Formats: sequence, structure tokens, C-alpha cells
Amino acid sequence: MLAAAFLVIAAEVRAGVPTAFDRTVSAWVHGLASPALDVAMQAITWLGSVIALAVMVAAVAAFAVHRGARFLARVLVAVACAAQGLNVALKLLFHRPRPDLLWRVATLASYSFPSGHSMVSAAAYGMAAIVIGRLEPRRWPVHLAAWLLVLLIGASRVYLGVHWATDVLGGFAAGGLILVAVDLALPRARRTPPEG
Repeated sequence: MLAAAFLVIAAEVRAGVPTAFDRTVSAWVHGLASPALDVAMQAITWLGSVIALAVMVAAVAAFAVHRGARFLARVLVAVACAAQGLNVALKLLFHRPRPDLLWRVATLASYSFPSGHSMVSAAAYGMAAIVIGRLEPRRWPVHLAAWLLVLLIGASRVYLGVHWATDVLGGFAAGGLILVAVDLALPRARRTPPEG
């Protein structure tokens, strides 16, 4: 389902022009703008930055190692790195320009599709939630917090005017696909390699 969603969005993006959906969502989000929300959204978007994700991955990996789960720590680091690398490759493949909105709060020079913040956050925060969930008995609050944060990071990218909504949805689909594939492979992989 995630793969199908990504392919549908990618087909729209390949058309080369923003969709009516993109324009409508961006205009609606712009209607919510305020100086206080600008600051809040910039803070939220920072949580999806390479620096913030690297700190989070390192902290959760260290927690996993401390709990004797070195294999899970390695998987988390691999997922975050793979998502970042795949995002760069997809951006180069699609070459979608950033939104041309006059009101955007931030300006970036790289390509737009898929949203790296959305894609890598979905994969990395999602995998971190899975790792913590396997080591702690009360997993639902961690999963809820992770997915709420990922959704807010994606919304912040549209709010700041640096991505179209389809960039964010494509990022969620691609990051989610990585996460589901790894989560499905984990039980089988976990039986074969020893810890350490």
C-alpha cells in the first residue's frame, strides 16, 4: 500500500507542475500563519534536521546497547543512514523544484521531492520507537509520540513553504516503506545473528 501510494504521488510529481491539491493545501496552511506559529514550526522542523536525527539515533542506539540489544542499535543506525541516502538519490532522480511561494518562511536550494525531513523522520523516529518498544513494556506512548512528531515535522515543511504537500506525503510513504520492510525482516534476522 505504501509502495502504491509513493508511485501514485511520484507519477503526479513527474508531471512537473504543482498539483491543485498542492496549491490548495499551501494556501490553506498560509492562512494559519502568525509570528508565533512561525517560531513554533521552525522549532518543530529542526527536530527533523540531520543534526537532531543524528543525536536522537545516537541516544536511542546507546540506550539499546546499554540494554544488551546491540543488534537493534545497529539496525536503527542502518535505517537512518539508508533513509538519508535514498532520499538524496530520489531528489536527484526527480529534480522537482522547491515551491515558488512568495510567502515562504525559509529558502532552500536543494530539490523538493521527496521531503527529506518527512522521509528520514518517518524511518528514523519510527525505527527508534520500534527499538524502544522492544525493550520497554509500555510501548504505545512511545509509538504515539513518534508518529505525532513525524506528522508535525511534515506539516512544518509545508507551513514554512519549502515543500509541497505531495513532497511530504511522498516522504512519509517512502520512509514508511523502509520502516515496514525492516520491521518485517527483524524477527527473521534477529534469530540468525548473535548479539554483539
